[in-house]
Amino acid sequence: MRVKKKKRVERMVLDDGQLLGSSEEVHEGAVQFFQHLLMAYSVENDDSTLELMLPSVQENEELCTMPSIEEVKATLWSIPSDSSLGPNVFSTSCFILAWDIVKDDILGMAK
Repeated sequence: MRVKKKKRVERMVLDDGQLLGSSEEVHEGAVQFFQHLLMAYSVENDDSTLELMLPSVQENEELCTMPSIEEVKATLWSIPSDSSLGPNVFSTSCFILAWDIVKDDILGMAK
C-alpha cells in the first residue's frame, strides 16, 4: 500500500533574498505577503479627470437606447461558440443554432 505524502512548503526564498527555513516562517511570510497584496491604499482624487469621462448628450442618448435585434445578434455571433456563462449554462453555439426560436427572449433580456 502506498502512503501519500502531504505536500507542504518547507522553505521559501523571498524577492529580497531572505530565506524562510521553517514551516512557521513560511506561514508568516505567506500571511504578510497576502496582507500586503490585498491591502487597500488611499488614492487622491483628481476631479479634473472627471471632465474627460463625462459623455456628451449624444453619447448619453446612444447609451440609453435599447439595442436592435441586429446589434444583439452581431454581439452573440462575436462570442466564441464554445463559451458559456458557467458550467451549467448553454454555450453560445446553442443560442446561435436556436436563434429563430430564442431571439425575442434574448432581445428582451438585453432590454
